[in-house]
Amino acid sequence: MGSRGANAGFTLLEALLATAVLALLAIPVMSAFRTAAGQDGPRVDQFEKHEFAISVLEERVAQRDFSAATGVYEDRFSYEVRVDPYQTETRTRYDDLIAHFELTITVDIVNDAGPPVAVSQIIARKAAP
Repeated sequence: MGSRGANAGFTLLEALLATAVLALLAIPVMSAFRTAAGQDGPRVDQFEKHEFAISVLEERVAQRDFSAATGVYEDRFSYEVRVDPYQTETRTRYDDLIAHFELTITVDIVNDAGPPVAVSQIIARKAAP
């Protein structure tokens, strides 16, 4: 049995060959990452629309501002606030005292081809006399 002795290790040719094989294996992996990263744009936009719609809804509820409105925020988001009457499924003895309505916020990005996002909440408040 021959032994390489103290100079045991890889030759330059073996190291270059291993590097070439790794590079060939890395090409499809990097291509998949690049493709996946390019597809994140629409998901990020949808997430931003959803977060903005929730913040508008929470602000309206906190300020008890239940009026319809439309607008544009920082030249990026266009939004619409809609207030629709909401009829509960069953009648109760409190229906004359409490009014229900649905507050819906629809958000879109200005000049965006993606679908808008709508968030809604059912609000109950004292009925007008």
